[in-house]
Amino acid sequence: MKLTAAALIASVFSAGQGTASAEILWKGNFETKDLTRWSRALNPVTGSRQNITVVDSPALPSGYAAQITVHPDDIFSNGHNRVELNYEGKRTGEGQTTFFSWRFRLATNPEVHEDIAYWETQGPDYRQSMAFYVDPGRDGARIGFRTNLPAAKEHWNGTVSAGEWHQIAMKIVWARTAGNGRVSVWFDGQPVVEEAAAPTKPNGADLFIQMGFHRDRSQAAVETIYIGDAIEGTSPEDVVDAEPATSHRSKQSSN
Repeated sequence: MKLTAAALIASVFSAGQGTASAEILWKGNFETKDLTRWSRALNPVTGSRQNITVVDSPALPSGYAAQITVHPDDIFSNGHNRVELNYEGKRTGEGQTTFFSWRFRLATNPEVHEDIAYWETQGPDYRQSMAFYVDPGRDGARIGFRTNLPAAKEHWNGTVSAGEWHQIAMKIVWARTAGNGRVSVWFDGQPVVEEAAAPTKPNGADLFIQMGFHRDRSQAAVETIYIGDAIEGTSPEDVVDAEPATSHRSKQSSN
């Protein structure tokens, strides 16, 4: 039986969380008009070109957003084509649970496959645990979610509208075995992955999330994404927005 958004929030909160009180552990917005709330930026500048800037349009409910643009010459030391923001999660140890969400907006439909957010271990091996990605589709754009351990497995695929704000929210139980690891995902407040079993940690290292664009090789397409309103909390109620993105757009247009 597929749970409603409210029912799944309640169920994942009660499963393994007991009576722990809600608490916001980190806010990754851009009200400081810079990137100081984030752990680091990858390829924020190429030559004299700014690849990551803080903008007030298109506006978020909280105000500012990060505009991230990838170009063919934005190459990292591993040869991958990347421009990203990085945040080190606070609760990514074995048996711990992360509640995390953020908003994103594609400027246009993607021309190529792009990872737009993924969890990865700290060095020295830097292994990707799970990822969200977008692809060009016949009728616009597609978005999907996969876990990568022990091999890539897609858990969800759907449509995504460019030019509109969307929210992704997650509950991740960190574990090196599928018997203990669990992932739940909400898209625009609706559950799309419900307590999927998967190894979520490849080893004992802590994990961080990267957001922006990541390609495994240089691509000719120049792509732009906006991100903001990132939150890490201690319960689904902290991070899952039960209102659809259209409600926020309506509020903005009426203000």
